[in-house]
Order: sequence, then structure tokens, then C-alpha cells
Amino acid sequence: MLTRLFSGAKLVIENSFAFPNLVLEKMRGEAVTGFSGVASTYVILMSYSSLKAFQFPALRYLTHAGGPMPLDLLDRVRAFFSEKEIYLMYGQTEATARLTFLPPKDLERKIGSAGRPIHGVSIQILNKEGEPVSFGEIGEVAATGENIMEGYWKDPDYTGQVLTGGWLRTGDIGYLDEEGYLYITGRESEFIKSGAFRINPNEIEDVLLNHSGVEEACVVGLEDAILGERIHGVVVPRDGSPLTEQELLAHCAQYLPPFKRPRFLSQVKALPRSPSGKVLRQKIKEICLLSQRQKNQIIP
Repeated sequence: MLTRLFSGAKLVIENSFAFPNLVLEKMRGEAVTGFSGVASTYVILMSYSSLKAFQFPALRYLTHAGGPMPLDLLDRVRAFFSEKEIYLMYGQTEATARLTFLPPKDLERKIGSAGRPIHGVSIQILNKEGEPVSFGEIGEVAATGENIMEGYWKDPDYTGQVLTGGWLRTGDIGYLDEEGYLYITGRESEFIKSGAFRINPNEIEDVLLNHSGVEEACVVGLEDAILGERIHGVVVPRDGSPLTEQELLAHCAQYLPPFKRPRFLSQVKALPRSPSGKVLRQKIKEICLLSQRQKNQIIP
């Protein structure tokens, strides 16, 4: 919103995404030239709207931010909007609010990348000791630039933890390739610690999303007295078609080693999200716990 206002563009706001066809009608009626959304926005457009019945001759580009876009979803968006430019972006509110972007010309060449830093921003990857690592090594993403916040309001202690030496410690885990393109592999606070393993839930979610009947997926760790955490998750069936838990678990068993396989999966009509479109993982945990109690399931 702010970038459009700053550049003098007309801003069209339609707060009716519970009725996506109203949004599409507004886009067509206003001859919108650019559309911005998060992953859930595009899921709704691709699966729960009459998108195929609309034409958007004025539309030039689409943008995505607010979290990772699953590759399967990206493929579907690219296939439908094949003549439009698609920009993938990464950032944080503390960075007001963009850090990197992936130009449309690099979508195929740099699959899975969040792109290169925007003008005025520098990115580096830090190890646990706060030292920069080499290209290809995984660590915490840190950023510096004039767009980085001065600190959290009346919270100097937390500010000191996040801002060190002029660098913003994002809490995101990733790496830079030799061309300086950023790849986000997860978020430190979301890693599941099960037994002796640190497990990235995104990897398991990607496997679930590869199932033809799964529209969305979220995986979390629930407290376990022996392992520390056990892997649980929820899925949103595609087109409302019900799936069996055994079918989903068998699908995971084909692609994941035993220590990464979910022990429990349930189905919901939609993932709980914040107003900005981010999945609320704490709510997912509550859903998993409730489903487990209702089934009176005993985990071996």
C-alpha cells in the first residue's frame, strides 16, 4: 500500500475476500494494473473463485509476500497468469517492510529463491556465534539498511537482542548462493525439536502439498515427554474432497524418513490466519490437540 501511495499510483481496496468474485469484479471494473497478495490470497483465487470466467487486460503484474509461496501454488498462478509479471518478495515489518525481491525473469532460474536485496539493503547469513558464513551455508538471515527500524517501542532489552551492530537479526533461517540470491529454509522459532533432530516443518508441508488432494498444509510440534516434540499437522483438502489420515500418512512415508513423518494429521476447512494472511501456528497446535482428544488417540 505504502509503495503505491509513494509512487502516486491509484490504490483500490476491496475488503470482501470472503467473497472473492467481488474482488475479481472490482479488479476488472477498476482496470487494476497490479495485484498484491499473500499465499492464502492466491489459494482462494485459484480454488475458491470463478477466476477462469474473468479477463484482466489491464493487469500487468502480481506480487507476493508475507511468507513462502508453495511451489505447486506458484506453478498454478504462473500457468493462469502466464502473460503477467510475477514478483516474489521477502521482508519484515521491522524492515519497513521489504528486504529482497525476485524479478519475474529469475522465477525459472532461481526456483525457491526470495531474490536479491532491494536497493540500499545488505543481507548476510550468520552462524550461532553471530559470524558471517560462506555462500551456501545455512544460518540466520541478517539485514542492514536505512529501512531498518530503530527499535521496539519501550523495549530496549528485546531491541538489543534483535539489533546487533546495526544488523537486524530476522529469526529466519536460510542461505545465499554465489550470486547473492537469498533462499529461506525456515524460521528458527518454528523448527520442531524431536529427539536428537531439528526438523524444518516446511519440508514436511511441501511433501503434503505434493499430494493431489491437498490444498494447504501446516505442520507443528506438540509437547512430548520422551522426544521433546512430536510432529502433528493439519491439511485443507482440495475442492473439499475428504482424505483419510492413513492415505496422507502413507504419502508422507514415501518421501520422508521415519523421524520426519507426522504421527497425527487432521483436516480443516481453512487454516487459521492473521489479518495479514500469516498462518497462526499456535492455533494449529490447539486444533491438533483438540482433534487428538476427540479421537482419544494414544500415540505409541
